Amino acid sequence: MCFNPRWPHALLVSLVVLFIQDCAYRKTIFINDVFTNPKIDYGQYNKIAVLVFEQDIEIKERGLHKTFTELTQKELIEEGYDIVMSDALDVLLNRLKLSRQDSVKIENAQRIKKEMNVSAIIKGDIDSYNIGRELKHGTVRSVGRQLDPNPMHDKADTRIYVANISLRMEMIELQEADTIWSCSISFKDYKTDENGEELVKKIIKRCLDTLPKTWAENIVEELRQIKRLAEAGIE
Repeated sequence: MCFNPRWPHALLVSLVVLFIQDCAYRKTIFINDVFTNPKIDYGQYNKIAVLVFEQDIEIKERGLHKTFTELTQKELIEEGYDIVMSDALDVLLNRLKLSRQDSVKIENAQRIKKEMNVSAIIKGDIDSYNIGRELKHGTVRSVGRQLDPNPMHDKADTRIYVANISLRMEMIELQEADTIWSCSISFKDYKTDENGEELVKKIIKRCLDTLPKTWAENIVEELRQIKRLAEAGIE
């Protein structure tokens, strides 16, 4: 086999093209905002209830249907929290004739704290959710507010996901019904080979990673927030 002097140049060009494509293919998921209270020891909020998210979305993937709420509960359990599931909280709210929105009002929050022996509620709001499919050199095929259940790993025709998601999560302590932690995260035209469930799990984990578990972690998160604001040019 003869050596072709053009091969190194052609290989370099190919690598540059692949690098450019990969840079366009992936975008960083940024946390927009995090709120914590530096005076609070978050270690006291280990047993918490989860409220069904506003505009909760059912993610369809490989025949399985999971919601943002369910994926959040799973992540909280994996992180060591003692969780009262959203279904159990809904049963209590129905018995007390309370709406989910009314559950975080101070007089109702205290009743929930007493009835369920929990110290806080995690709630969330999905402002936007849209995932489409795109051929690597094609056009976006939108599948709306749910993931297209068709397989995405056709070796003969590589596809990627194009996602637009906006999520806000909060922790409400139940004695005074105050928000003691919140995190918002959003992105537009984010391209990835991760399926819908994997992507949603990633953003939920990224938000929950900002929730301190101890007073010391709270201070660390405060410093991270100052750094994020400084990098964004906000004093």
